[in-house]
Amino acid sequence: MTKAEHSDAFVGRINLDAGAITNFAAGEASNTVVSLMRRIIGSRQLVATRTALKEALAQVRSYGGPAERTRFIQLWGQVERIPIHPSARFSIPPSRRLSAHDLAIFGTADRLEIPTLTTDATFVQTFYNRFGVLLNVAVVPPLRLQGK
Repeated sequence: MTKAEHSDAFVGRINLDAGAITNFAAGEASNTVVSLMRRIIGSRQLVATRTALKEALAQVRSYGGPAERTRFIQLWGQVERIPIHPSARFSIPPSRRLSAHDLAIFGTADRLEIPTLTTDATFVQTFYNRFGVLLNVAVVPPLRLQGK
């Protein structure tokens, strides 16, 4: 697949990290953060790595209540799974602030040249501070699962 073909395949898509997925489960449609996320996404196709989905699933299983689990299941059906394959600039040793999971999630979106919707401002800022790279992201505030 050529670079042009590769890029065309992912036009109109947005990557979700585990925090963004959890936000959709935690917040009702009327929640201001969920509304902001929906505006950011627009008509783009949702994609996520299996790593992001597994992290969010673990959070919802541990802390989510029935309504939050229902919202998670609804989102699960809307998200296209993408294989983990980070770009070369994400092939760095993980650290406390740059976890292996986050390097895989953000690095895969970087390789595919698609934006990531995230709640992880720490990762984004740390990556910029250490490497001078502005990631293609939209950062939103995290929501907490309430067990509802």
